[in-house]
Amino acid sequence: MSILKAYYQHLAADTTVTGKLGTYNFGSGSVPAIFTVDPAPSDAETRILTIVVVTSTDKGTDRATRGGEVQLDLKVYGAKNDSAKVVEELAYAVWSSMDRAVLTMSGFKVTYTMAKLPVDLADPEGYPGFLISCRSLLREES
Repeated sequence: MSILKAYYQHLAADTTVTGKLGTYNFGSGSVPAIFTVDPAPSDAETRILTIVVVTSTDKGTDRATRGGEVQLDLKVYGAKNDSAKVVEELAYAVWSSMDRAVLTMSGFKVTYTMAKLPVDLADPEGYPGFLISCRSLLREES
């Protein structure tokens, strides 16, 4: 399992987050609008969340220290007619869910996850948005 999938599963299981998101039909019915690509598909309804890996580093080569650090950007966007407050509430729900989150990944132990507070994300097309930067430290399971 990848770190993207671990983040996706964690956020998709959080009803506070999913209750504030729109939905998207990936082919098997509508589910919360959480995407692991940025930008999201153009036909996605608003109040969406995208998760993308920004950087990933290998922290060692011997079995005792093999692991790494991964930085991810989580972006939330609302509809053009959404108030910034509505989208900010979604952003803070995502931040609350991810800061110090316990994530599971096959083959790795996620030893630490930290999320920075949401910051305003200017969108040239006028959609209100926020960015939540996250960092996870991983250690290979032996």
